[in-house]
Amino acid sequence: MAFPHRLLFDDEDVVVELRPHWIYLGWPLVATIAAGAVAIAVVVSFPHASVVVAYALVVLVGVPALWLFGRVTRWVSTSVVVTTARIFERWGVFARRTDEIRLDSVNQLSVHQNLLDRLLHVGNVYVEVPGRTGIIEYHCLSRPEVVQRIISEQVADLHRQRGGRGPVPAMASGTPGDPEAYGSPQGDRTPPTGSPTVRMTGTAEASVVDAMAQLDEMRRRGLLTDEEYATKKAELLGRL
Repeated sequence: MAFPHRLLFDDEDVVVELRPHWIYLGWPLVATIAAGAVAIAVVVSFPHASVVVAYALVVLVGVPALWLFGRVTRWVSTSVVVTTARIFERWGVFARRTDEIRLDSVNQLSVHQNLLDRLLHVGNVYVEVPGRTGIIEYHCLSRPEVVQRIISEQVADLHRQRGGRGPVPAMASGTPGDPEAYGSPQGDRTPPTGSPTVRMTGTAEASVVDAMAQLDEMRRRGLLTDEEYATKKAELLGRL
């Protein structure tokens, strides 16, 4: 189901639209396949079985099939959309629900994948937004690290368009709440080394030398043009 453009602002465009990976079907799919295999084996082995056996096989296959049908319906009706200004999650068939996050309010991005997820190129993307209860979770997304990068790039573009006001969200890997994902166990939200965040407020949060190193890192990643890099570097040198 295509994302309705009536929900977009006049100057807003859809960057990527995706639904959960097929692994979202999970155990309902496994149970249905297993029940179907057992039913086929029974029919082949006992072609003249009684009606009671036939009813039992119908129940055996029907219950997981209904479970799978419900999961498929949710899978088809769920989508995550990243635009140039917001992140949308839409789900539901009869009662349609839409949740949105403004990109300029995104504070932290992280990705979690277990071993199977890494093999299937699937995972969960977590977004921390100040003022929201808990952390927003987008489950079973294909290429989650790419989705993470796209969101980070859109946030960086948004801040550049607004004159560089506000920090670019930090990107991390791991489960939200873990020290590896968000910093120290005491709740420090300082981004990990290499995160595309530059603090140029003149406070003690970062030295001019550190800020210049981060500027160079952002230029290497393509988050700053050469002209923007030269301008910011000149501003930093002027503080020495």
